[in-house]
Amino acid sequence: MKKPVVYLTLILLLAVFVTSVMSANTRMGRREFRYYCYKQCHYEGNGKTKVLTAASYTKMQWSYYFQNNMSQLKRQHPNGELKKVDISERTLENIKAYVRKHALDSARPETCGS
Repeated sequence: MKKPVVYLTLILLLAVFVTSVMSANTRMGRREFRYYCYKQCHYEGNGKTKVLTAASYTKMQWSYYFQNNMSQLKRQHPNGELKKVDISERTLENIKAYVRKHALDSARPETCGS
């Protein structure tokens, strides 16, 4: 009787651990957003591009940019800026989690300075 309970508990703990490891990391997403997006192109004083923070758009707008293999995001960068910075799929998931968590309509909108 004890063995099935122990096995079930171990399986549940393993599932929780794997899920938390595989999920996107908003803390890393913030660092990666600042490095790949903000510091590379969308910073104050650049003059060529719009200053971009997580609070620049709502959750729905950010989802719109990241859907369909980022077709809308690619459309906003017609000169191949996204190809110049080599961003992994994991990094994109982290950035997406960060901008959605701190979007304009979220409970805690955040700019890069805060």
